[in-house]
Amino acid sequence: MDLVSNHDPFSHKYDELKNKVDNLDLSKLSLEELNQLKAEAELTQIIYRNFELVVKRDANSLYGSSGNIYFSLCNYNVATDITTSGKHFGLIVDRAINKFFQNWSEKEWQIIKDNFYNDLDFSKCRQFTEYEPDTENDLCVYGDTDSRYIDLSMIYDLIGKDLPPNTPEGDKELSDFGVFIDEIFLRKIIADTIDADIEYRNATKGHMKMAHEVTTRNAIFQAKKKYIMSVIWKDGKLLKEPKMKYTGVEIKKGESTKRIKNIIEILVKKYLVKDVSTKELKEEIFNLFKYIKTRRQKSLIYRISTVSNLKEIYFDDKSNKYVSDKTHIQMQMALFWYNFVHQNKEMQYKLPFEGQKMNFYYDINGNVVAVPDDLDIDNIPNLPEPDWNVMIKQVLVKPILKYILDKRDTVTDTDVDGFLVKTF
Repeated sequence: MDLVSNHDPFSHKYDELKNKVDNLDLSKLSLEELNQLKAEAELTQIIYRNFELVVKRDANSLYGSSGNIYFSLCNYNVATDITTSGKHFGLIVDRAINKFFQNWSEKEWQIIKDNFYNDLDFSKCRQFTEYEPDTENDLCVYGDTDSRYIDLSMIYDLIGKDLPPNTPEGDKELSDFGVFIDEIFLRKIIADTIDADIEYRNATKGHMKMAHEVTTRNAIFQAKKKYIMSVIWKDGKLLKEPKMKYTGVEIKKGESTKRIKNIIEILVKKYLVKDVSTKELKEEIFNLFKYIKTRRQKSLIYRISTVSNLKEIYFDDKSNKYVSDKTHIQMQMALFWYNFVHQNKEMQYKLPFEGQKMNFYYDINGNVVAVPDDLDIDNIPNLPEPDWNVMIKQVLVKPILKYILDKRDTVTDTDVDGFLVKTF
C-alpha cells in the first residue's frame, strides 16, 4: 500500500496534505481556515484523479495497440497475457475467499463479536460447508475483468445474523459491516493470494492490488456485463440515498423510447431500492399495460433501429412498389417508409438516408411499420394500427420480467403471457 507514498516524489502533494491534516486540530480552525483546507484537498483530489486517468488511458492504449495488427510493435502474446492474467487472478482470489469462509472458526467469529456485533451467538455461527469450487455456491457471485462481487448476505447467514433492514439505518449498518469485513479479512486474503502467486512467478510484488469500491443493497445479474445494482456505499462514503448503477441493460440501450426507459427505471428502482413486492410490481405493470392501450400513443411503444444498404432497394413497375431481395428487419423498415412515401406523395415526405435512425412497431398483421426519427409518429396520418398487446409486451413487460424472474435474460413470450394471466 505504501510503495509510492514513502519515496516517490509523484505523491508529494498528497503526503504534504496528509501530514498537514494529521498534525492539525480541526476543531480549533476557523470557518475560513476549514474552507481553505477543503479547497486544497479538492484541488489535490482533482490533480491525482487526472494523473490516474492519464496512467489508465496510457495502460489501456498500450494493451489495445499490442493486439492491433497495424501497430508496428503488435504482439498478440502481450494482449493475450494481459487478459489471461486478469482472469487468472480473479479466479484465484475467488477461490481463496471461499476457502477462507469454508474453514474459518470461532477465532474469526470472536473478532466480529469484539469489534462489530457484540450480540453474536456462537451457536448460530457456521462454516461455509456448501462451498464447491467455481460453482453457484461461491460467495463471489460475479466477476468482470478486474472486479469481484461478494455476497454479504451469505456472510450474514454464516454468522447467524439477519441482513440489516432496507432503511437508511440498515444501509449504514450493512455498509459499515462491508467495510469491516474488507479491512479485517478480505484485504489480507486478497493481498496474500496475489503476492503468493506473483512470488511463485518470480515477479515484482506490489503492482497489482484490489480495493473496496462499492457496497450494494440489491443487485440483479442478467448475463455477462448486463446487471443493475442499488449502490449504498461507494469509494469510502455512505451515500445519502441509494444510487442505481446500470450496465448493458434495456434502461441504457437505445432500442426503446425515452419514455419507456424512464418507466422501466422507476419500476426497477422501486423493486430494488424500496423492496416493493413482486405482487405490487405486477399490479403496477398491469395498470401501465391498460394505460398505454387506452392512450393509444405510438410514441410509447415504438422501438428504434438504424437502416442501411438502401442502394439495394429498387422500384418494381409490375407491383408498383419498392422492393428488395433482402428481408431483414432493417430492410423491412426502409421498404415500408419508401412505399408509404410513394403512396402519400401529396404529403411530400422525405426518404430515409443511409444510417438514419427509424422508429418502428408491428401492426396487427405482424408487418413492420417504420417512421424516420425526425418525424412525430403520433401525428402521421394513415399509419397502420399497432398491435398494442405485442408491442407493450416487447418494450415494457418483457424487459421488466428480466429483472424479477429467475430466467433473467431468457424471458419468452410464454413467460410474459403466463405472468399477465396468472396474476390477474
